[in-house]
Amino acid sequence: MPRIKQILALVLILFSFIACKKENKKAIFTVIIDDIVHVSSSEVDINVSYDIDGDIQYYEGGVILSTNPDFSGETIQLSGENYQTQSTVYNFENLFGNTTYYAKAYLHTNGIGQSSIIYSEVKTFSTDQTPHAPCNTIADEMEIDLYPSAFSMNSLVMEDWSDHVRFKSQFDQGSIEFRFAEIPQSGIYESNITWTSLGQFECTPVANIQMSWNCVYESIGFNEVHVVNHGDGNIEISFCDLTLGTNGGCANNLTFTGQLTTN
Repeated sequence: MPRIKQILALVLILFSFIACKKENKKAIFTVIIDDIVHVSSSEVDINVSYDIDGDIQYYEGGVILSTNPDFSGETIQLSGENYQTQSTVYNFENLFGNTTYYAKAYLHTNGIGQSSIIYSEVKTFSTDQTPHAPCNTIADEMEIDLYPSAFSMNSLVMEDWSDHVRFKSQFDQGSIEFRFAEIPQSGIYESNITWTSLGQFECTPVANIQMSWNCVYESIGFNEVHVVNHGDGNIEISFCDLTLGTNGGCANNLTFTGQLTTN
């Protein structure tokens, strides 16, 4: 009888050891940001590795970016499903220039008897300043294809409206303004026809040109508008071959190239 008890005790100890070992094996999984590379004014590559050891079926991994260290407010997220245990590169585009971002990778696991999200350590990087538009622009000058000479432009003046902001510059022949959803950070924006529902990287340019009468020109397509925000209230807006259109007795389309500043 004592021998039977000893055998039963050994069996229980063995099962407990095996169960404990399996349980521990399920719990070993990590996600690490290995490197942050190819940082430009608007893009970055983030290398992430997943280390899984145990009976865990994980089905989603990704990276979250924020301009706030506590990841409050708006965030940017890239993710994928059914990753293998390996390194993965996440390419983020359409970032603000001259901006510090906080990054953390995550792994959403789904295993037998457990489901959880784990995160890597938070890492930071800063994007380069947004370049001026890629043409030969001169500060406080603007060219219009209909006119032979460039115009000297007054400093940009900000107008704060209830649902958007405008940056306007006057010149001898009229004015041009750019409408944004909010004070723009450094970045490359697309001109948009509808200014009442502007997205994060969209703006609406509007020009008033004095010809036989006042002609209003608005965006007729998507063109790049480069914004450089120096963070001290000094903003520069530059553009190449920005095409605006109108109708009626005015010249149908005009093309604008220039660089405008708030100072």
